[in-house]
Amino acid sequence: GIKDMTGLLKPMAAKKLVESLKDEIGIHARPAGNLVKIAKESESEVAMECNGKKADAKRIFSILSLSVKCGDNVKITISGSDEEETAKKIKTKKLKMLQKRLK
Repeated sequence: GIKDMTGLLKPMAAKKLVESLKDEIGIHARPAGNLVKIAKESESEVAMECNGKKADAKRIFSILSLSVKCGDNVKITISGSDEEETAKKIKTKKLKMLQKRLK
């Protein structure tokens, strides 16, 4: 007979990062490029969402097409085998960029 194997499957909960953008310029080429670099190094799917529009974070023009402005809430969803590591890299890069701005 067929065995019930549903108990063996574990649902993968995607890692979500939600940030309110503080940069008065919004997301421009440099921060978008930094995100793309991290996303491309990841095996996980990395998506970005803002104001109801979604973008593939592995494509810079996709990110720029969101036209993220200061004060907008941005959601980054990371789903895959290395989502925790990728989320940490994105958070670390974000902190480094903020520290440079404050100096």
